[in-house]
Amino acid sequence: MRLMLIGYNDGVLAALDGSRPAGSVVLVEEADLWEAKGLAARAAAHPCLGEVRFGRYQQDEQFLDVVRDFGPVDAVVAGLEYAVAAAARAAEELGLPGPGTKAAAVLRDKLLLRETMSAAGLPTPAFREVDSPADIAAFASGGPCVVKPAGRQASLGVLLLDAGADPEAAWRHCTGADEGRQLANRPMTWRYLVEERLYGPEFSTEGLVDGGRVVFCNVTRKYTLDGPSPVETGHTVHAQEPFWARELQALVDAVGYGSGILHAEWVRTADGPRLIECAGRPPGDRIMDLIDLAYDVNLHDRWIATLLGEETGEAPTP
Repeated sequence: MRLMLIGYNDGVLAALDGSRPAGSVVLVEEADLWEAKGLAARAAAHPCLGEVRFGRYQQDEQFLDVVRDFGPVDAVVAGLEYAVAAAARAAEELGLPGPGTKAAAVLRDKLLLRETMSAAGLPTPAFREVDSPADIAAFASGGPCVVKPAGRQASLGVLLLDAGADPEAAWRHCTGADEGRQLANRPMTWRYLVEERLYGPEFSTEGLVDGGRVVFCNVTRKYTLDGPSPVETGHTVHAQEPFWARELQALVDAVGYGSGILHAEWVRTADGPRLIECAGRPPGDRIMDLIDLAYDVNLHDRWIATLLGEETGEAPTP
C-alpha cells in the first residue's frame, strides 16, 4: 500500500503508524509550511511516513508536477482544509477514487455550497456574496446575520451579528482574519458572504462515503462560546438518530460527492437541520479520537481502507 497525503497532519499519521506499513505514506507539502511549522522534527516521529516532497497546492496547481513524478500510489487524501481541492484533483489525475474535483470545489467554497444546496431543493439560509460593509448592511436591514469568508477554515473570520451590529467592524474582522503559519507565503484571493442567522443547538456529522453512498455516519454535539465568535469549546458523541444519515446522504447527492470522508456542521433549528458548512476532510478538535474511543475503531484507517477498496465489514456502532 502506498498512500499520498497532501498537507501534513499529525493525527492522520499517528492513526496510520500502527495500522499501515512503515514508509507507506508519501507526503506533499508546501515548502513554506514545512519550514514555518518545523515539520521535519514532527515527521520523524511517524514510522508510516516515508518520502516527502514539496509542491504548491494552496490556490496553485504546481503540485501536479510533483504528483506525476511520485510513481504509483494507491490512494490520495487531504490532511488539511486547504489541500482538499488538490487531493481531489490528484486522485482524478491518477485514476483513483476520491470526492471528485467538482464536489471538492463546492465544499471549499461556502457560496458554491449554498448555491448547490438551493439548486437541489434542499433548505438553506438566505445568503449573498458581499464586497463591502454596505453589502452587509443592505442584506441585514438592521437585523441579525452571519458574516464569513467563503473559503477559509474552521471559524476563522466568522462573525455572528445581532440586530443593529456595526457592518464596518464586521467587515474589518472578516477580511482581516490572519492564519499565520497555515498559509503559504504568497498572495491568496478570498470571497465573502453574509447569510441569515440560524438559531438552535449545533451538531456535526462525520461520514465515510463509498461511491456516492454513505457507509458510516456519526453525530457529534458541538458546544461553542457565547457571543459573536463561534469558537468550539467541546464535543460529545451524541444520540445516533437515523435522520442524520439521511441528511448527510442528501448532501452527498446534491454535491455529487464520490468517495472519502466528510465533516458536515449543522444547526438544528425549529424547522429541522440546516447545513452550516461541510469539509471534505477529517474533522479537527480531536473529534476523530473521540469517535475512535466511542466506537472502538480506527476511523482514519477505515477511511483509507474505503478508498483502497478493502473489505471493512459492517459499520461500527457506538
